[in-house]
Amino acid sequence: MILVYTKDINSRVRYAFQFIFNSILGAEVELTSDFPYFEQSKQVRINYSSEISEKGLQLIPSGLLQKNQYIRKPEVGKRWHNLPTLFPQKDPQSFIPFDIFSSTFFLITRMEEYECDQLDKHGRFAAESSIAYKHDFLKQPLVDQWSYQLAKTIQSHYPQFIVRNDNRSFTLFPTFDIDNAFAYKHKELKRQLLGCAKELFSFQFRSLMQRLSTTFSSDTDPFDNYEYIFNTINKHNTQSLYFFLLGDLSRYDRNISHHCNAYQSIIQRCAQQGTVGIHPSYNSNENSATLKTEIDRLHRIINKPVEKSRQHYLKLSFPDTYRSLIKEGIQEDFTMGYSSQVGFRASTCTPFSFYDLHSEQSTSLTVYSFAFMDSTLNQYLGLTTEQATEEIKSLLQHVHNVDGIFISLWHNQNLCDQGIWRGWREVYETMFTLKTSVTDERGK
Repeated sequence: MILVYTKDINSRVRYAFQFIFNSILGAEVELTSDFPYFEQSKQVRINYSSEISEKGLQLIPSGLLQKNQYIRKPEVGKRWHNLPTLFPQKDPQSFIPFDIFSSTFFLITRMEEYECDQLDKHGRFAAESSIAYKHDFLKQPLVDQWSYQLAKTIQSHYPQFIVRNDNRSFTLFPTFDIDNAFAYKHKELKRQLLGCAKELFSFQFRSLMQRLSTTFSSDTDPFDNYEYIFNTINKHNTQSLYFFLLGDLSRYDRNISHHCNAYQSIIQRCAQQGTVGIHPSYNSNENSATLKTEIDRLHRIINKPVEKSRQHYLKLSFPDTYRSLIKEGIQEDFTMGYSSQVGFRASTCTPFSFYDLHSEQSTSLTVYSFAFMDSTLNQYLGLTTEQATEEIKSLLQHVHNVDGIFISLWHNQNLCDQGIWRGWREVYETMFTLKTSVTDERGK
């Protein structure tokens, strides 16, 4: 148990302290605004106020947790145990050189994304606009790293302070977006004809021949990699999660019809192998009625409540997207990541409750951050398979060091081992063996 004195116990204060001490460190925290009670206590104590006391560890608040304000660009401080810091402390009384609680709140609430006008062509907050990218800590689960170092610092003053989170352990969690269940098969005649015409007039004769041979024979569709995925998941005994796009056909929503029996069969097989969630369509982000329709479609196919989601194109607008998901009964969302860069969008590899800055309250929606997407490594960053493997290993090592959840995002179509994706099955498979290698390296 750790006792924290602060003058104003509000929702922001509770959220930040509970995330660090409860969610990451597995320690109980008690907040009090009773100063005499704080001074008389014999517990491990932090004085999170400007009121000077010889009791406990002093940390002067930056003010972010005491006011309903927005900060777009917080001041960056000096490094602390080789870790970047925000909201630096000016007062020498502070036992650490930055306000870790305001810093954590700023990063995991995604405050910098609210009402931001620096958006890409899909209306998404750009990774390159984030403070984590600009100050080179996007690839670190920085909040988790801060928290572990905070625990060590407290223990240097209070040896009796014990950190033991029995619910926390390093976990490898592959997830899959099914944007296109099939490349050629089971598509309507009109789409097949349009595809043939496009390939013919753009001289893509190899693709045209593959389309014809796949459509009119028993050849395996190049996107039909589900058995391969199941086999690797079962071989390595990991959990898996599959997100299915069930939106109507549009410019950015190109999956086959949800009425297709073959598509429904794949969804049901994935539900038997792992867990299935909704992949809300591109258009649903602007229309809550469309979101409800798509969730209802998935519910009818799997005959189970739909509780997990990840936005198609990773379209995420604060707080509207998450409010819509909560309204439709979604309990866990896995959109927290970027398309153009790898790393930790919220600077953590620990699940956290979405905090709605407009209503100033923590919500029922749990947010999970993914570390990388296959398309980011190959298409956005243009990495070779060897470079991609090294990038994954580095990210894995960071997450392993803080006993976090390492979530990866793959697409069934990108595991085809053809064209620009030739050799990427090996990257996917190596990810599982890297888990063992980083564990061995940590144990040395």
